[in-house]
Amino acid sequence: MEKISVAIPTHNRASLLEEALESVYSQTLLPNEVIVAEDGRDNKTLEIIQRYQNKNKNIQLVHFVNDPPLKQLKNRQLAISSTTGDYIAMLDDDDKWDIHFLEKTYLALTKSKLCDFCSTDHYFMNEHGDVLMDNSMEFSKYCGRDRMKEGEYNDVFLRVISNKASIYSLQHTLFRRKALEEVGFFQPFGEMVPDFMLFLTLGLHRKISYYIPERLGYCRIHSGQQTNQRLTNSQDRVEGLLSLYKKNKEQFQGNEFKIFKEKYGVSVLERSIAYLHEQKRKEAVVGLGDLHTLKSYRLPIQRVSVYLLLLLGVRKRK
Repeated sequence: MEKISVAIPTHNRASLLEEALESVYSQTLLPNEVIVAEDGRDNKTLEIIQRYQNKNKNIQLVHFVNDPPLKQLKNRQLAISSTTGDYIAMLDDDDKWDIHFLEKTYLALTKSKLCDFCSTDHYFMNEHGDVLMDNSMEFSKYCGRDRMKEGEYNDVFLRVISNKASIYSLQHTLFRRKALEEVGFFQPFGEMVPDFMLFLTLGLHRKISYYIPERLGYCRIHSGQQTNQRLTNSQDRVEGLLSLYKKNKEQFQGNEFKIFKEKYGVSVLERSIAYLHEQKRKEAVVGLGDLHTLKSYRLPIQRVSVYLLLLLGVRKRK
């Protein structure tokens, strides 16, 4: 019988981890296995995991502890590559699922045999767990999910690279194991943007997605998120895109490289803007030299204007 595994990376978030685990153990289709990879040792986390290990003996809960910590990307890789299931989902320790998430995504993949993963939309919630409906709807529109209907999509790469944010949510996706194994699970670059790099790689390897336009999970917005680290995120995005190109340059088809090159150029520009926000003018100027790497010179005028104004010391009034 086919097995479903859930991978949860965590770091010093015991109370939030408990909510995530509760949402896994409340699924209408329960997983066979849960892997929790803890980056650093925390006694409260251990207590919660031991409690859930005794909650349902039909679910094998495995706990890894990295001491010293491996950092985000390596810990994610440990969590997801340690699973043994035929289907794998990853849930961050500060997020949670609707009770029907695994059942609906699993049924979609069993019916659509050619699809390699199934993604859904999700809600945003604040640190207290209250749903932020306006944020949820705005983000669906921002990343392009509002234009997607239920069904199969064989243009994964173009959908990911062409939108302002990843159209597929890592925390709300069920993967076939063989698709992840083929690309080596997470890529060894793009430390702070592993989901973006993974879906781009899957797209370049012609993997097919199935999309369900239902909000079957909850992403938490809070001050401790790594997405708040603007400069580090932009640095890793540039490094990740260039590494992705070098590793997969033979995989591009049609106009994919042209669109990719534009995304790389915009990412280089955004990194320089982030440098300027941190008062690092030299890095902001020198960093634009990376535009020559892929000859990425087509840039949005509005963002170029922002860069120039910041370079001149002009800032928006608060």
